[in-house]
Amino acid sequence: MSEDIKNEKFNQLLIIGNGFDLACGLKSRYKDFFKWRFEQLFGKKVDPNDVINELLKDSDVIGPSNNNYYSKFYDFWYGYYRNVNLKKDCYLTRWDCMFLIAKNYLDDVDDLQWQDIENIIYNVVSIILENSGASNFTDDLIFKNKIRDTKENFEKEIRRFTYTEFINTNDVNYVRFNTRNTVVLLNELKKFERIFAKYIGREVKKANCNGYSDNAVNLVKKLLKSNPARFASYEVLSFNYSLDERFRVYLKGWKRINIDSWSNIHGIAEYDDKKVIDYLNEINPNNRGKELPAPIFGIDNHEILEDKNKEENDPRIIFTKPYRLIDNRVNSIRKTSSYKNLDLITIYGHSLGEADYSYFETIFDDCNLYHSKTIVQFYCYCTGKKEDKVEDQIGRRKYIKSVVNLLTDYGQTLSEKHGENIVNKMILENRLEVLPSSEVDPKGSDGKKLN
Repeated sequence: MSEDIKNEKFNQLLIIGNGFDLACGLKSRYKDFFKWRFEQLFGKKVDPNDVINELLKDSDVIGPSNNNYYSKFYDFWYGYYRNVNLKKDCYLTRWDCMFLIAKNYLDDVDDLQWQDIENIIYNVVSIILENSGASNFTDDLIFKNKIRDTKENFEKEIRRFTYTEFINTNDVNYVRFNTRNTVVLLNELKKFERIFAKYIGREVKKANCNGYSDNAVNLVKKLLKSNPARFASYEVLSFNYSLDERFRVYLKGWKRINIDSWSNIHGIAEYDDKKVIDYLNEINPNNRGKELPAPIFGIDNHEILEDKNKEENDPRIIFTKPYRLIDNRVNSIRKTSSYKNLDLITIYGHSLGEADYSYFETIFDDCNLYHSKTIVQFYCYCTGKKEDKVEDQIGRRKYIKSVVNLLTDYGQTLSEKHGENIVNKMILENRLEVLPSSEVDPKGSDGKKLN
């Protein structure tokens, strides 16, 4: 890493994604969540596919003959509960059903398809947007190789369950219904998010008994770099819902690791825990009386804003991450307003998905990445084991492609004449690194925690 940096203080921003929690032993994959969720709803002996088939079997009961659809809608929806084996005190949200439908129709060779929560949200809200001009939104989905499992049938069932299948777009009530239905879907999504928060909070408590927090301490220590000749300043931007500001205080008080700020950009799992609220209000007096932000899921706003055929009042906007962040008051637990004068940006455990490009663009703009001497360091998942050598190489190549895509996309937003060549520029200036995560494994080579 270059030492030729003139700032008086060494400034590092650590960005962590779900790979951080996974490396520390937390079962935070969507796969783990859905397994828990469906068992919670239907028990271990019930196949979720049987449930959705039962629901779809009678979906024709919602039809154009029901003229009074505003009052009838909820009667039909909750009537479905009688047809499935719901466990007592479990609430089936409409988004549970959206994912069940996706599981039923999408190719099951890759479970990540129907379990990709934010991509399914994008497809669902695009499907229910009539006459939007939103085209090819399901082109990234692979459907099962059966006659009935087609894109058209998938979209039809989504419309049935969002009650847009039978709405005439020329109806005077169409705009009012579409707006109202979209708000209802968002409210249902918030319920689904709170269920996810409950799961993450539950898993954190379980994982702490198996060294999760100790592993997190070890990993943070390895990821934070220091320059002995200069005072160091560290900030953490977390895309996770697990560790929050309390962990920063713990690191400072017990581990002598001084991090200036810890921001959970998408909310925190224990947002509604009174003890957590009181504690965070105590250490942040300016936030007293404010609610803590619950976890959010959001879709990328780039395609929607760039869609030349979109309607002026595109209802998908309220599902985008910028809207959700404002609505969720996420800044109530954040301190940092800019990321200027950064010497090092370290990114660990983040998939670099397009839905999060806007965050990186803002950070890169703040630190003037094209002209500055800021180094960007990416950690790619890698076991480092001999038997996994081929898989590690494949994973590294895919991740490097994601890095190049992210930086190239950012370069195209710059006014500089050769902004699209930012990757080559950073390589020549020795400011870009892709490192194996095995170099900073929070556990020892024998799988035991480090002390």
